Amino acid sequence: PHGPYASNYPRVKTVKVKVRIKPTKPTVTPDDNGDVRIGYNTNEINVNKVEVTYTPADNYRLEDNGNVTRTPQERTTVTATKGADNQWHITSGAKEGIDVNLTTGEITLKDQVVKDQTKIQAKVVAQEVSSDENDTNDSKNGESKKPTIGLNNTLVEVGKEFSLPLDLSDGTGVGVDDTNIKVSLPNGETGLTYDSTTKSIRGTISTIAKKDITVRVLDKNGNKAEKTISIAAVKVKPIYAIKDGTIDNVDTASNFVELPAGLTASWKDNSRPTTTVVGTTNKTVKVN
Repeated sequence: PHGPYASNYPRVKTVKVKVRIKPTKPTVTPDDNGDVRIGYNTNEINVNKVEVTYTPADNYRLEDNGNVTRTPQERTTVTATKGADNQWHITSGAKEGIDVNLTTGEITLKDQVVKDQTKIQAKVVAQEVSSDENDTNDSKNGESKKPTIGLNNTLVEVGKEFSLPLDLSDGTGVGVDDTNIKVSLPNGETGLTYDSTTKSIRGTISTIAKKDITVRVLDKNGNKAEKTISIAAVKVKPIYAIKDGTIDNVDTASNFVELPAGLTASWKDNSRPTTTVVGTTNKTVKVN
């Protein structure tokens, strides 16, 4: 309008203002067992992405001579994203040992995945707005116990086929690394083999002999166990005697079992054979 009163009518314009508010920075919880958990404030329902940068554990390789080669790894990032189904999934950097809670979006880096005493950096994103980075948190030292090789020194019978499982385990640890198992057979040995599928020593020993086999194994944290296992092939000498007769040298168990050199024999529970009963009886000999 024009005229003397025009200045009394201010012009008004409406402007839409977009305000972007940062989500709360995530929390990083290093557990005493070496795992690391990364979570966010689930009350902030617009958060749809969690990003975690960490240093992977060294790559371990068990050499034929028993040495362990360690290769450091470059820092890397894992990303979890909330999908249209409102559930969380790892969408980048997925690998065995990294999990995300489908409901809460909490990421867990298992002990064997993350290097000990290294920095964990994390942030979350809501509607394309990133949070500040988490407070400084380093991973803790992980499990350091050696795995277990359960197979012990074993007696087999000359000429009979056998299969002896190594019986590998890691208790409550991170687990045996199936890619790092080494079984060293005696040089030139043709009667024995290592079956990597069943993790067993198999074969037949055709003569009275003792075979020493070295087993080495790593767990997924690079902890090494080593054990030498002796497999002794023996041959039983049957005893023939007349009822109520005398068995010569019955006290000496080694007279009734052919043993490899260096081994000794004794009657288990001091139970020797007798001739008081007609028929076949069996006695057990311990070999050391």
